[in-house]
Amino acid sequence: MKYGIQKHHESPDKSAATLVLKAFGWSLIFLLLMQLFSLRTSALSIDPKPGNRKNYTKLKSRKFQQHYLELAGGYGIWSHTFQAGMDSQQPTIDISATYGKESTPFSLMMGYMFHTAFQQEIFLFKPRNIYGAIKLSLLEAMGKKSLFDPYALLGISYWQGVLTDDVYDGIINYQEKVEKDQGIAGLMGIGVTYRVKRYRFGPQFTYHMAGTGQYLAGGFEKQDIGASYMTITLKASYRFNLGNSTGCPTYK
Repeated sequence: MKYGIQKHHESPDKSAATLVLKAFGWSLIFLLLMQLFSLRTSALSIDPKPGNRKNYTKLKSRKFQQHYLELAGGYGIWSHTFQAGMDSQQPTIDISATYGKESTPFSLMMGYMFHTAFQQEIFLFKPRNIYGAIKLSLLEAMGKKSLFDPYALLGISYWQGVLTDDVYDGIINYQEKVEKDQGIAGLMGIGVTYRVKRYRFGPQFTYHMAGTGQYLAGGFEKQDIGASYMTITLKASYRFNLGNSTGCPTYK
């Protein structure tokens, strides 16, 4: 019996979009670093000199902003690959950390998605991603507060896809063969969280735009296999307060 991966067809529009996203990725790295630097700089604000009432007046006019670190975990309830013929086999697991300031719409998220798997006949494809993204809280951007907080994500990721041939009757060397490919991908997502004190709960949709990987997949020449996929995860998180970005004045 002959096995093989269905040929991946990518439209010119998708190919162009992939090139644009990869070019955009490097500029996004710069934006992520600038956002992190901005958060760090504001956290190191210098207290006013002791006894200086003028500086104290300026301090009172500032808005105290609480820095936070939010740790989250998610479990996939749906996933879809753009590789023809492959079906979802294992759910996604997502762990992430978000650093930001209260009452500020932008924050920085770093995470790792793994355990995802798609299968076609004897072939099992497992993508995993280490990602960084800027998170935009829509209500914070509008200056509103609510128990429900919708948000959007835009970032990049380093992906690795592992393709395994479970059994190959024709050639012994292809049995249990493991192939790997990797690259840089774009990432987009939307979600909503429900707040209960320091806890957050809610679904998140994530689209990993990885293009294609190169694999033999039972053949003698490498072929394109779609590495892009979408997933929905149910996430739960806990927010740790790290302190205010503005210090309190002291007097002699």
